[in-house]
Formats: sequence, C-alpha cells, structure tokens
Amino acid sequence: MAWGIIKLNLRLSLTGALFIDSIVIDNMAASQIYIAISIAVLAIIALMVFFVRKGKKEKRLSKLAGIAFAFVISGILFSEDQVIGYSLLGIGVTIAIIDIIIKLRK
Repeated sequence: MAWGIIKLNLRLSLTGALFIDSIVIDNMAASQIYIAISIAVLAIIALMVFFVRKGKKEKRLSKLAGIAFAFVISGILFSEDQVIGYSLLGIGVTIAIIDIIIKLRK
C-alpha cells in the first residue's frame, strides 16, 4: 500500500461558491483516492448544511436516516474489501430510500 499526499487548491468566490483549482496526488492507490475524496465531499456538505440552516428550525435526523448514514460511512471506510464496502453502501442507500418513502407518506 503506497501512501501519499493529496493537495487541494481551493478558491472561494464572492458569491460563496467553493471551487477546486487543482488536485495533486502523490503515490496513492485508487481506493485511497476514493476514500479521501468521499470524506472531503462529506465534510463540505456538512459545512454547507451547518451554515445554511443556521437560523432555521432545527430538524433532527430520524433513526432510520442515522442508521443509513452509519452504513454509508462504514461502506466508505471498508471500501478496500469491495464486497463488504459495496454491501454496506447498498444497505445504507436502501435504508435511506425506505426512510424517504416513510416521510413522504406522512
């Protein structure tokens, strides 16, 4: 397993949009790159949700949504073993879809 460094050159526009100017990857396997990008995207989404919902009424995650999120994160973390990683991702997405259907029926 080769470890390396990921360098992101980010740029923030006046409108608040975040742009990635360049990505430099040194000596990393494809699965490691996938994991690093997934974690970065999740962090950006979490920050966006945090700042957008700052003044609004707080809605908590449902139990199914929390379980689905845990399965998806586990799938990302265990992605080196593809069978386990994709199975966990699939379970997480399936639970999330079930949660969406339940919320739409209410």
